[in-house]
Amino acid sequence: MKKEKILIILTVLTAFFFGLIFFSCSRKKEDHKSHAAEKEILYWTCGMHPSIKVEPEEYKKGNTQCPICHMDLVPVYSETGKKKEDKSAPVVVLTDREKNLAGIATEEVEYRHLTKEIDTSGKIAYDPELTVAEEEYITALNTYEKLLKSHIQESIDRAKKLVEQSEYRLRLLGVSKQMIEELEQTRKVHTNLILPEETVWVYADIYEFEIGQVKEGQEVKVEAIAYPGEIFRGKIRAIDPVLNPKTRSVRIRAKITNPDLKLKPDMYVKVTILNHIGNVLSIPKTAVLDTGLRKVVYVDIGQGKYVMREVNIGAEASTVIKGEKQKAYPVKRGLKKGEKVVTKANFLIDSQSQLTGPASSAYGGALDKEKDTGAMPPGHQH
Repeated sequence: MKKEKILIILTVLTAFFFGLIFFSCSRKKEDHKSHAAEKEILYWTCGMHPSIKVEPEEYKKGNTQCPICHMDLVPVYSETGKKKEDKSAPVVVLTDREKNLAGIATEEVEYRHLTKEIDTSGKIAYDPELTVAEEEYITALNTYEKLLKSHIQESIDRAKKLVEQSEYRLRLLGVSKQMIEELEQTRKVHTNLILPEETVWVYADIYEFEIGQVKEGQEVKVEAIAYPGEIFRGKIRAIDPVLNPKTRSVRIRAKITNPDLKLKPDMYVKVTILNHIGNVLSIPKTAVLDTGLRKVVYVDIGQGKYVMREVNIGAEASTVIKGEKQKAYPVKRGLKKGEKVVTKANFLIDSQSQLTGPASSAYGGALDKEKDTGAMPPGHQH
């Protein structure tokens, strides 16, 4: 009798246990169906290895486990309802409290006047060699013009050759073609190359990687140690045609105003070259995160949601934002006017994005490998 009662109890418990499992599995399936009805499954991933990405079609074929740790894969749902082509863009959702704690700040993508500043050092020119070369060129020109009246062709040819050689020497010394033309017209040597006058020449070096950003006619600011806070202004008149192989730099020549003859030959000065890029679409430098493979920003799309966006940007420049001088980048591709980019605490959003998985693909799959060692992906900078 006791054995029969025990058998009945075991049978009831067994039936209850399997019924509970069936109900739980059914409930999970219903939950997944309900969730999927609200949000599209973008792909399946592993909580331990977020670099794993299995498309829904592959998951249905039976690829339901992580190939590394064999854990069941979990779905990653669309948070924004965007079209399929945008599904790879990681989205981070933060509450108002989380945003306040992080101190998140944003700035609109706008058209701003950008100026590229190149800082270098230089000195006020003291160049007797160039003044001698200018005298020789002027003498050669005068001689050639006189011989033209003689109609002696042999003498005329020799004089013309001498003019060409003198001009060639000036070019090697860094004098621009326009300056040579001015010298031909004025027939006056630049005595301010050896003595202080109302204008002086400044020689400064720029590195090879900066050559493409420097052109004749650009504005130049000069500061001298002897006159702190005082700015002397001028423009670039010539750029040396030959690169210095030792320093990997070229010399620029700028003509600077010299009120009260304050600037003296051989005086060392700080030189700032201003390249006015113009009014272009731009974002603050603080908005950009460099992953090493690409440049990304986080765009505020409202309701506490931030989406990663890859951008194509130009060289760093300066601009004025809300009355303050700031570093900025011109935007070539990836953003539109009026969009809001995160400029403060974006590295925290980036970290959150990596922890939740979707960002791993943006780092070339390196996130999972680095997570095992506790290191950040190579080249990733904040």
